[in-house]
Amino acid sequence: MNHDPEAMPYQSPEWNNAICAEGRLRDISRYYQFEDGCQILVPLVTVTAIGPVDLVAGSYPDGCGMGGAVCCDNTTSRHLREVLKDLMALRFLSIRIRPNPLQGKRWSEAAGGLGLMTKPRRAHVIDLKDGFDHVYSKLFTKATRVSIRKAEREAVVVKSSSSGELIPLLHSLLETSVKRWAEQHNEPHWLAKFRFGRRDPIKKLYRIQEALGASCKVWAAWVNGQPVAASLVLMGKNVNDARGAIDRVALGTSRANDLLQKLSIEDACRAGCRFYHLGESGNSASLSHFKERFGATHYDYSEIFIERFPISRAEYLLKSGVKRAIGFKD
Repeated sequence: MNHDPEAMPYQSPEWNNAICAEGRLRDISRYYQFEDGCQILVPLVTVTAIGPVDLVAGSYPDGCGMGGAVCCDNTTSRHLREVLKDLMALRFLSIRIRPNPLQGKRWSEAAGGLGLMTKPRRAHVIDLKDGFDHVYSKLFTKATRVSIRKAEREAVVVKSSSSGELIPLLHSLLETSVKRWAEQHNEPHWLAKFRFGRRDPIKKLYRIQEALGASCKVWAAWVNGQPVAASLVLMGKNVNDARGAIDRVALGTSRANDLLQKLSIEDACRAGCRFYHLGESGNSASLSHFKERFGATHYDYSEIFIERFPISRAEYLLKSGVKRAIGFKD
């Protein structure tokens, strides 16, 4: 199925293959066809590392992007409700559905009345339908355009590649950012580094590049010959900005990250993409502000949990306890 105009690269077979290539995850995607002709594909994977019995599944698990449903034109919340009922009948102790934010309202309506636990989330998306000139002149804020021109005057160098050559640079900047985030949140560096190593080992980034080929681009920016910003961008009918990192000290006042973002959005418009997903923003006002400077609109939606036991609640309590113990600052 590839006719959903809102489908994300995260929902592609290539992405599914990439995250399952290591062997820790196994594809168990579900396909539905209804009497009225509606067709729905739910990308779904199970975690196999727990043991011989599959206990948990996700669409998708943490660190693996967004899933939900690849829909046809006449998909309604009624169809998604039947999908949820089918998933509820599966043997798993826990299934998490993290849908396309653009379809969040439909999923929330489908979950209503089924007694399922939900978790509020917020993501930002740019609508590219009117082309880059419109996005740049009407959606970018004036301050953002000024920053971009400043970066251009200072001869910031920006490059993109689908060959994998920039992955080490991206991974290095991600590591640098992890250290900064740990300090901001009062998290032990060793713990932040451990979590990063599990979420985004460099071999995972290479697998993604190999699986998606030209649809996966790494963008990078240099100031005075030093790398200061990078992002991993997945392209299809729409775009997912999957990873991003900066070296704040080296970045200085160059505004290189703004120029990188501008060129990536322009590239997506040139490719005919409709939506540019800038990812989760959570409760961060500064992160929301950064995305909205580029014309992104926030979408509030819910992650849905299908559980036989309150696993997610127990996980939340455990994480909350650890955060209190270390003095973590959200």
